[in-house]
Formats: sequence, C-alpha cells, structure tokens
Amino acid sequence: MKKNILYVTRHFPPEISGGARRPYLSVKYLKKFGYNITTVTPFHNKDHTFDNIEIQTKYINNALMKQSGQVVGATSLLNIIKSFIRTWAFYPDPNIRWAHKVTKSISNLNQYCAVITTSPPESTHYVGYLLSRRYNIPWIAEFRDTWFESPHRVELERHLIRRIFERELAKLWLKRCSGIICISDYIYRDICNYAPHDLPASIIGHFSEVYSSSNQESLSSFSPFDKKSLNLLHSGGFELSDHNRCLSTLLDYLCTIPTGKYPIILHITGQLSQRELYLLKNEKRLKVINHGPVSLDRSRFFQSICDALLLYTPSESHALPGKYSEYVLSKKPIYILGGGSWTSLVSDTSRLRPLHDIYRLRKGETVEIDSEYLAEEAVKRMSAFIDYILNKNA
Repeated sequence: MKKNILYVTRHFPPEISGGARRPYLSVKYLKKFGYNITTVTPFHNKDHTFDNIEIQTKYINNALMKQSGQVVGATSLLNIIKSFIRTWAFYPDPNIRWAHKVTKSISNLNQYCAVITTSPPESTHYVGYLLSRRYNIPWIAEFRDTWFESPHRVELERHLIRRIFERELAKLWLKRCSGIICISDYIYRDICNYAPHDLPASIIGHFSEVYSSSNQESLSSFSPFDKKSLNLLHSGGFELSDHNRCLSTLLDYLCTIPTGKYPIILHITGQLSQRELYLLKNEKRLKVINHGPVSLDRSRFFQSICDALLLYTPSESHALPGKYSEYVLSKKPIYILGGGSWTSLVSDTSRLRPLHDIYRLRKGETVEIDSEYLAEEAVKRMSAFIDYILNKNA
C-alpha cells in the first residue's frame, strides 16, 4: 500500500508559534514510521530541512499573515470595521481564504492515500472536506482545541447566530470525514456533538521531545538570564492566545510573593498585544524582560537554561495545555497560576508547584522528565490509527 500523506496545517516551522510544535513532530515521526508526508503550509522554508531531517513541503502563501497586526483593546474605526468583517463575513474563521487557495493549488491527488488536516484554525478542515468530496480520498481531521465548548475565538463565544451557523457547518464537513484525532476526552466530546456517531476516533494527547538542538552549541554562547536572580520563564502569549489570560493579573500576583534569596525576573517569549506592551513599558514594581516572539528552537533553548517555568492558565481551563508537554521534558520546575480542571489530568500533580512558593526554589534545581509525553510513542499510536483508517477505506 502506498503511504503518501497530504498533511495540511496552518502552523509549521519556521513559523514562530507554539502551534507549530505538534504538526512538526507529527510529520517528523510519521516519516520515521514509513510515511511519505507532503506538508501544505503558508510558511516558506528554503531548504525544507529541520533538525537535519528533510521534510517535503508545499508552500502556499497566506496574505492574512501580513495583516496580523491587530491592536487588541484599540477602538479605532478601522479595527471596529475589521472586527465586524471577521465576525460575519468569514466562516468558520478568516483563514478560510487560505483554505480555498489550498484546494485550488492541489493537483495530482491520486498520488496520496489520505489527507490529514489539523486545527486550529478550524478552516483548515475545509481542505479535507472539499478534497474528500471531490476525490473520495480518506480524510482524517485532528482537533487540538475545542470548537464550540469554551471557544478561543471571541466572535464564536459572543454571538448565538454565529454558533448556530458554525454547528451546521461542522456537521456538514464531518459527514465526509473518515476519522478524527483529538488531544483530550473533553475535545472529543465537543466534536462528537457534530460528527456521525460511528466515526472512528483516537485520543492522542499532547507530546514533545527532550531538547537537543543542532544549534545548541551556537545558542549556548548566548544567555539572557541573570545568574544572581531567579529567572522565571513564561513561553507564549497572553490575551492574543487566550483572551482570559490576563498579564496584569500575573504581574500583580508576582508582586505579592515574598522576597527570597534571589530576586525574581520574569522572562516572556511570545507575541504581546499593544495593550500588554504598554503595560510592560510602565511596569515599575518588578523586572520583566520581553524577548518577543522566538523560534521553536530558541524557545526550547530558553526552557532548558532558565531556573523555573511558568504555566498560567485561567481557572476555567479544562484541557491540558500543550505547553505542559514541553515543560515536563525540560527538567525544570513548573510553577502554575490559575489552574483549572485540567490539573486533574496530570498523573503526578507534585510536578505542579503553586507560584506563591517560588521564593523557596533553589538555584540549579532540576526535576526528572515525564516520558509519558515523548513524541515518538504518541506518533506511533497516530500511525496505527492512520493504518486502521486506510485499511478500512481500502
């Protein structure tokens, strides 16, 4: 059986985004397990090589990336108009325009045995739906976030009419689906509300790998961390990633923590909104270093050399954060703020330390990795599920 897979993802290296981690590792290890993967992505990589592994990519430009400078919290007329268009003109999200471009650019689909699409954004699944409908090719949809329960898109949370329309859209698309992969039971239950009852499914949680970079030698000469301070690292954004994750709340909380032997420096890697940048510019109570968006490789490097890692989730969070799978393989202590029901999904909750205890941390302290989150074993299960779908549709 030919094992050529068309893998469609909105997030992939060299994009600077935590969302690029799982697609990249999925492709990397599926290739190891004998699949020939062609990755369709809007991010152009000249040599198509990552970690010395050659990955075949099909680059399809996304004009939206040049328009991503939305100012959260701004009330200009232009932003109001943009918000209105985003809410009512594009379903399920503005990236549907890129999905349309993908379906028009794909040719010679006979060489592929299946299409895999991964969300967010949900519009990526339109590619799988349309290609499946046109060419009757097996389509596997992966969901890394809920679609309707606790939605990350504000417009879906606020507007009932929008939710009704998108639910019907989800039902229409999923009728063509051959199988689904979800990262948690919670997400699976959400998607099951709109999928055929007999649709094959696999729950494959978050995964990552122990940091070992080909660039580690060159990166090691650069350290942004103060040896006489406790360097607390938060990887990722705040309200741009989750509108319930408030940077000001974090800063206020850090100011209440008792002073220990070493002063705390908060390091942030990720994209911040204009409102958050203004907040940091005027922060006088504690030292905060904003490194801005960094590559996946550099983010993992920072995690490997900091003193502690911060996992900040809103109290209503239900899904295990993807960042957790990176953190538990970094050998660094993890401190949490906010929490949520997702903490019950952690097999060893002693790994989660309350942020207010960070002043007790000893410099140089390390912890054991959690092999439960290693990518190779997780993708092996993914490979078995893909084989099952291909055999079922043979």
